[in-house]
Formats: sequence, C-alpha cells, structure tokens
Amino acid sequence: MCGRVVPFTTEELEDAAEQIRAQGAGGGITALAELLDARDGALDGALDDTRDSRRLPPDARPGSAVPVLLVSDGRLAIVEKVWGYLAPWGTRGDATGAVAGRAGTRPATRGRLIFNMRIERALDALTAGGGGMWADSLARRRCLVPVRMFYETRRAGARNGGDGGRRPPAAARHVAFALPGGGALFLAGVYQDERFSIATTAPNADVAPVHDRMPVALAPREANAWLGPGFGRLADRSALKLVAHPEPDHLGRVARGHNGG
Repeated sequence: MCGRVVPFTTEELEDAAEQIRAQGAGGGITALAELLDARDGALDGALDDTRDSRRLPPDARPGSAVPVLLVSDGRLAIVEKVWGYLAPWGTRGDATGAVAGRAGTRPATRGRLIFNMRIERALDALTAGGGGMWADSLARRRCLVPVRMFYETRRAGARNGGDGGRRPPAAARHVAFALPGGGALFLAGVYQDERFSIATTAPNADVAPVHDRMPVALAPREANAWLGPGFGRLADRSALKLVAHPEPDHLGRVARGHNGG
C-alpha cells in the first residue's frame, strides 16, 4: 500500500527542466534528479529529525493534485493529476468542486478513490489479453511520480525490527522511506484522463518489516525504463536500497480511500 508521499512541486520540477533546457544538457530524468538533489540538500537532515513536522516539505495523499512525468508527443512532460482513480463501483457522481489540500487544490468526489494498482495483477491481465481495470492504462499510459519519500504504516503483527517482537495494533507507526542520503525517487504509476494511481509490488528487505506491500519505487537511473517497453521487469524491487525514518505516532495520519494493493 502507498497512501502518503512527499512529492516535488510543479514549480520545482519546471525550474529544473528549464535549467536543463537553458544549458542545452541531455540526460533526461537522471539530469532532472541531479538538479532536484542539488536544490534539496538539507532534506536528509529534516528526515533524521521528524519530531518537528514543520521541517518536512508538504506531503500528499489520495485526492491531492500531484505533478507527474509522462511522455507527450514524444517528449517528457510535467502534468498535474489527481491521485486516485474513481472506483467503478459505488460512485454517485463526478467532481463536485474543489477542496484545499496540503499539496494543492484537489477535486472533491462522492466516490471512492483507488490510489494503488497491484503490478502483478495488472501484468497478468495485460498478458491475458488486456481485460480488467488496469491493463489499458498499464499498456498505454504510464507515468512517474517524483517524490522525496513515501510512507508506509506498520501493520498489526509486523515485526518491530529492533527487537524482533510484535507490535500491538495501537502502537502502529508511520515510517518514511527514502534513498540513502536523500534524493529524488520516482514512483511508477499509471494515469487516465486527469487521474493517476501508484503501482505497488511485493516489499523489498527494507520495507518488509513494516508492510507487506510497497510502491514500485525507482532510482533515477532506472526510471526511464518504466516509460519504455521493458517496464514489467521493474516489479522486482529487491535490489533497491532504501532507508527507513520512523515518524512519531502523533504526526501520522491514515489515508482514506481504497488501495488496489
């Protein structure tokens, strides 16, 4: 499950992209990540001291407007989309106005949001002929969500890595995951019209002590592959190294909606 991230803003992404264009530099996503990292050098210190949430950049949750990267007319484009597909069941209407969120303005909906896509099921559906909710988006409309970190909530019964014991449900903790030393991380996603959903997969060794799912999180050097023909191999995140930053319980909030995995 992935229901909370700390994204880069549209302004930050556009400023970095403009700098790349002005310098006539190539490198695509890797060059973009390097510029974002240079502007964000103090983030790792903020992650290490989560006692004061004001030191952390604003986060985003399902329903928030978040900038994503996608290919448009053969070029990489920065586009704001709303996190969460509208569920095909139980929906009584479309957007009915705007609600202010921490990461920007977001449409209000009367239906449930599906903010995660299980990559294994979507790949199976695509291989079987394209049925189901996700196959067409996965085949034709993949995107990347540039973030500083993502959060997982420790599930009841998950091992408390320090002593190997079990944590009771009341002691659930929110844990942020980032690249070692900080830096831009790219979450694999899919989109349809103005909405997107984040792909999830089996957890790697760093996330497994906290949760039984994790986003398909990509280092800058491998992010381009999600937008190309070999995207399926990225479902395996076992080789990605992440660092966990536990958050004090009183700072965490639970995302509302429906996660597809």
